[in-house]
Order: sequence, then structure tokens, then C-alpha cells
Amino acid sequence: MQDILKSIKAFLYDRAVSPLFGAFAVAWLAWNYRAVIILLDGHATLTDKLSLLDIYFSDDHTFQVFGYSFHVLGGGHLIHGFLMPAVFTWAYLYIYPKIAIPVYGHSLAKQKELKTVKQEIESSRLLTVEESRNLQREIEQLRYKADEEASAYRTRISSLTQTINTLEAQLNSKAENNKNLQEQNGILHMPSVDEFSELIRDKIEKLNDRDFELSILFGKEWENLSDTQRKEYGKIFRKVVERGDFSDVKLIKKGSGNQLIYRKASNPKTEELLRYEKRVLDRFPPSMFSSKAFENDQQRKELLKKISTYFVEHRLNEDLFDILMEMVRKNGFIDHDDINTFFENKLSPIEVDHILGRLENLGYLDKYNDDSVGLSESGKALAVDSGLTILSKKLLAKE
Repeated sequence: MQDILKSIKAFLYDRAVSPLFGAFAVAWLAWNYRAVIILLDGHATLTDKLSLLDIYFSDDHTFQVFGYSFHVLGGGHLIHGFLMPAVFTWAYLYIYPKIAIPVYGHSLAKQKELKTVKQEIESSRLLTVEESRNLQREIEQLRYKADEEASAYRTRISSLTQTINTLEAQLNSKAENNKNLQEQNGILHMPSVDEFSELIRDKIEKLNDRDFELSILFGKEWENLSDTQRKEYGKIFRKVVERGDFSDVKLIKKGSGNQLIYRKASNPKTEELLRYEKRVLDRFPPSMFSSKAFENDQQRKELLKKISTYFVEHRLNEDLFDILMEMVRKNGFIDHDDINTFFENKLSPIEVDHILGRLENLGYLDKYNDDSVGLSESGKALAVDSGLTILSKKLLAKE
């Protein structure tokens, strides 16, 4: 039932807001004003009202137009009820706007002219003495009020500035106290493995071939470090040595004071070079090359020894060699998936990413996107100078 009532209300609302329905209703009431008066007559009885309405809307009706009488059968209902209200409705909706638009435009134009004349007169009118004094008095009051507000704002800004300076001084004091406390407890910021590797590189290069402890590299700086810092530096240095950042430095034993002893041997004709040569020779046996690749097997060995010597002298470990070799064989570009597949049984993806990061830091690689890397100009020069380019061509040589 409620849904039916809502539907009826919606239907009636749509009709009520229609301009045609509203115009027709007003026209009907205006044309049939006599019927409205009959209905609103408070002295007549209901029977009298109905009788008068029957006469007004009688079927046999005579109309007077310009002194002529017209007899229309059914005229009361047709003429009064529909035809004349419809004519007035049509005239209101279609004829009246055509007349009203130019009149409205003319009215707006005249209002604009009047406004312009008024503004011109007001702008040219001179102020009286009293009006001038009042205006000057108002200006002075506004100026005085503005000066008071500006003074109050300056005082406020000065107070806030002083508060900020006080707080900054307190923060700096607390930061200094925290720094001193950390220094006393040996809890200063420790460098990452890569940062420490770069920090220590110059010290390693300046060190003569010998057995040494980490404290030798730092000299007097070591005495200013806390026990906590020394232990952390010792752990980090062991990591960079074991991962091959310095090919001429090896961990050999522990000293009497439980200090780790390292050995530096810069001569490329060391165990490192011999191990490298053996690994490269085993990896690239004669069976991998065609019969036309080398004139004899000695040429193959000499090329592989040249590559081994270059990588040892430039402190590039075996994993870096493997990745660079694969990149050269793939024309200088390689996808991460190919690298991870190549090292699937040897290195984890994290270790591979670390090696790629090292090569990028050394300037040998350029990252082209998240999926692939390529040799930089320095990397291409390394490939040529070390002999990797020649080795790649020999591998691709056909019978």
C-alpha cells in the first residue's frame, strides 16, 4: 500500500512541476473565474452552487463575440472546460516569451545605463568639508589600529623566535650529551660492510707485504676506539676479506691475544694467482674450443693466464669474473634471471645482487632497468684489456 501511495505521489509531483500543467491550471482558473466565485460564495447553498455550475457548463450554450451570437452545442464543457484555457496556455508558453525577451533585454540595458550614469555622477561629486573630515578621521583610526596590530605581531614574533632559539639550544645540548654518552659507551654509528671496505682500501694499498693485525692499519686511531668499536671493526674487516674485496689479503691465524692475523702478499705470482690460473684453465679446457680457435694449446694457456693475472692484480674475485665473462659472451647485456640461473647451485640471489652492486660501485656495470644490467664504458675497457673479449670470440669460433 505504501509503495502505491509513493508511486501516486511521484506521479502527481511530476505533473505539478510540469510548466504545461501549471500554465494550463492558471489559465483554466483565470478563464473560469465565475465558477471559482460560485464555489467560494459563502451565502449560497450547495444545491444553488451546483445549479449555477450546471448552467455555466451547460451543453447548449450561446457566446457573444464582437456583438455576434454563436450557438454551440456542448459549448460549456468544450469551450470553458478545455478549449479557451488551452488557447491561453499556448499563448503564454509560445507567444508571451517572444514578446517578453526583447522587453526584458531593453529593461536590462536601461538599468545598465542608469547604473553607469550614477557611477559617473558619484565619482565626480566633490566631498563636503564635513565628509572630508569624517573620511580623514576614519583613515587615521585605521592607521592607528594597523600600527597597534603590527606592533603586537612583532612582539609575538620576537617571543616565538626567542622560544625557538631556546628549544634549539636545548636540543643541541641534548644531542651533544647523547653523543658524549655514546662515545663513552662505544656505541657510535658503525659503517656498513661496503663503506668499511672503501674506508680501509687506501690503508691496505699503502701497507707493505707482511703479516698484520687490524690495529696496524689504524695506528693511533685504534687507541681512541672503544672495545665495542674494535670488535665491530674486526668483524666487518673479516667479512670484507673473506668475500674477496682484497685479493692480496688473507686471514691466516689467530694471535696470542686472540687477535686475527692477516697476510698481505701483493706479488701476483702467489698462491692466489696459481689458484686462479688453475680454475680458469679447468673451466676452459681445449674441448670447449674449435680446432681453428688457437694455433696450439700453448696459445690457449697464455690467454687464460693473462686473464687470471689481470683479475688478481685488479682484485676482482672469481664470482666477479664469472659474471663479467657471462656478460661478455652475451654482448655486454644480461638479465638477472640468467645470472641467478647460472649461479643456481653456487650463490644465492642475495649474493648475486651484492656482486652486481659491487661491480656497479666499481664502475663496471650500468643498471638499465630492474631486470637487466650492462657493461659500462669502464666495463667494456676491462673486458678488452683483460682478454675476456678475445676469449669470448675464441669460444664462438666455428670449425
